[in-house]
Amino acid sequence: MKDGSINIDLPTKFTGAAASPENVATFKEQVSSMSGTYSVDGKQTRVTVGVSDVTKNTPRSARNEVKLVEGETSHSTGRSFAELGGKRSEINVLDRFSRGVVPHEVGHLGGVDDLYDKRTGRPDPARGNGVMNRVPGIVDDFLINGMIESSSNVQKRER
Repeated sequence: MKDGSINIDLPTKFTGAAASPENVATFKEQVSSMSGTYSVDGKQTRVTVGVSDVTKNTPRSARNEVKLVEGETSHSTGRSFAELGGKRSEINVLDRFSRGVVPHEVGHLGGVDDLYDKRTGRPDPARGNGVMNRVPGIVDDFLINGMIESSSNVQKRER
């Protein structure tokens, strides 16, 4: 933005049996709660994170689909998942939905990979308390910078 702040917007279409107005609102609130001041390129920067509706004017490469389900997802583990830098996610609203799953999966949509031990599924103590290492966890500089710098982003500068 002109003022030096950064706006991360995830145009999203919600689908699935659990995509009730209440669950969509909870999802959007969880994403908005990721907003804050983070160290970006070595300086404290205001970053706003939000979800908008997909419209006909939304570039195809910026469109996301989030399927909300109650219970196991279609992933082989049955757990919530999102494509890394991809456009598709499936989230179980009964599993930590308001306690970290949303920022974690949004991080994946934004191009940020897991930090936890993928063999065991356990947090790596050397990787801190960030939500990409443990759920629930904190939204940290690693996550926000990863989303900003992802090659899957559609970027535009305010003029």
